[in-house]
Amino acid sequence: MSHVARPLCSALLLLLLALLVPSSAIAGEEPAVREANFRIRGDYTWLHYFSDEVFQFTPGPTTLVDVQEVDIDDGGFTGTYVMPLAVLGDEFGARVFAGPRFSKTHPDVAEETKNYGFATGGDVFWRDPAVGEVGIGTFYEWDESETGSVDRSNHEAGLLAYGKAFFGTPGQGTPIVDLDLTLAFSDADIDSSGANSANRTYSANGGVRAYFNDHAAVRLGGVWSRTNLGSTDHVENKLATIDLEVLLPTQKNVILGGGFIVGDRTEAFSAFQNYGRLVFGITLNATVSFTGAESLAELRRNFF
Repeated sequence: MSHVARPLCSALLLLLLALLVPSSAIAGEEPAVREANFRIRGDYTWLHYFSDEVFQFTPGPTTLVDVQEVDIDDGGFTGTYVMPLAVLGDEFGARVFAGPRFSKTHPDVAEETKNYGFATGGDVFWRDPAVGEVGIGTFYEWDESETGSVDRSNHEAGLLAYGKAFFGTPGQGTPIVDLDLTLAFSDADIDSSGANSANRTYSANGGVRAYFNDHAAVRLGGVWSRTNLGSTDHVENKLATIDLEVLLPTQKNVILGGGFIVGDRTEAFSAFQNYGRLVFGITLNATVSFTGAESLAELRRNFF
């Protein structure tokens, strides 16, 4: 792991704590997690990359192919368990997750790439449901990649830090809004043989979620990420997102969601022309929680 990553995440966590964690005199009375709970989420994302100019696509560790359009199907299932950390105090909790991931990449003039693997991770957090939440965690993902006769084992591990601010109180008739920001760093050994093993990704994901009522909310967000491929090449993404989610009124533990993605992607390779692509896509997801609540805000602030 980079010598810069740990100090960076530690500094971020201290900053978020200073901004969001109130003194004991003004902290709320509710615990960070009302009760331990488990949920399962299934998600699917379709992305389309395209450009008026031909750009380079790398389906394997050494092959470069000229393509103009790429479609990506990505999805999987995630089980998440959240619990109080009473040993640290009522304001603290822990979250762990794990699940399978699947994806396919379809270039317009090259063989498709299939990926299947497993992602896991966890974090610890401080939360006051009346004020906000801050946390720090780690994650790991492994997958097998197949492009024609080329097989690769991909490994990625990283650190993340995040903060949330809560405005309004559910059930009080006031506007309810959540702000969130997550920063992450990851290091990847893209091929177990050692090829392309210097890939590092930095990302920021932030947004604002507004609740229409107890059962519906919309989130407007932005995502920036940069993957350094060795010492000279990189790929950068700048995306805007809009997501709608609905807590089914008849099933207080089932959430359905969907959204849109639009933005651009820049690929800079030292031996080739820099290429920019337009990006758009859709997301679909469904969550089943083994605990229920009267509102989306209550689930997110008191259980999830």
